[in-house]
Amino acid sequence: MMNSGLSPVLCNAGSNAVHHHYFGCPVCGTEVGGFIITGNGEDDWSTHTDKFCKECGQKIDWSKTEWSDIYRH
Repeated sequence: MMNSGLSPVLCNAGSNAVHHHYFGCPVCGTEVGGFIITGNGEDDWSTHTDKFCKECGQKIDWSKTEWSDIYRH
């Protein structure tokens, strides 16, 4: 585990996913940010940003991350 935060990387969730991209840990690729379904409707979703990777413990720095990147791919 590193003490300094690293920016997350944009990952492809695949064509069968509700949302096709997410932000992953720069060390192990585990999802650390993205969209989550909050209800039953098409527009019932929110976003999440983890401070640490739940898999490897890497600290995540969101300060330079632009959410618009998730829509460009």
